[in-house]
Amino acid sequence: MAAKSTEPVHIDGQLTFLDTGVEETAAPSDLADASAADVDAAPNSDEVDSDPTNLLTGPNTRIRAGNVMHRARAGAVRGAIDAIARRGLRGLTMVEAADRGGLARATLYNHVRDKDALLDLVLTAELERLGAILAGATDLAAGLAAVADEVADHPAIAGIRAHDQAALGMLAAADGVAVRAAVADALATRGRGADATNVDLVLRWLASFVTVPADAATRRAQARTLARTLG
Repeated sequence: MAAKSTEPVHIDGQLTFLDTGVEETAAPSDLADASAADVDAAPNSDEVDSDPTNLLTGPNTRIRAGNVMHRARAGAVRGAIDAIARRGLRGLTMVEAADRGGLARATLYNHVRDKDALLDLVLTAELERLGAILAGATDLAAGLAAVADEVADHPAIAGIRAHDQAALGMLAAADGVAVRAAVADALATRGRGADATNVDLVLRWLASFVTVPADAATRRAQARTLARTLG
């Protein structure tokens, strides 16, 4: 599900947000915090060119706005992972994700409209991160072991194991475009077959640690064996 930004809803003169059917009214402090975050995107005299036409449209303004968005999304991911680690998927709320991620609640709703969109953001971000770990490894076996460690020891996955066993199948089935591309690239870079069969084999092996994390020594031994067998 693609995350879409949405504007807060005004009901009877109050700024109101809806989260999985529960109505929540933003506190004034939340709105003040959100406004403060937006100010970060505004230019200042030390960072923009002297040309006044750059004050609203210059490249520095766009870069700062992008940095603010990146920080907000990173905070949302961090807060959601922390909340899931503690209480599982069913215990995750938008309010807790915002609080644990250091975000104003209004700011979180500016980036993700609901819990489903937040989970989609978390999954996308974490799959991209795992792909980057594999792509940057010194050799294939080390990269496979590193990603296996991340999956097995991921705090959110551990929280789901503890509280939402039924959701583990959904996680195990998620390969992600970024991870598939990173696996294929890692295989090709090291002279291994980067066809769909090999990529699927790696992904199924990694997915096994969602449900059964195993120990670090086992993961490393399996990574070496898998790296040797990928032709």
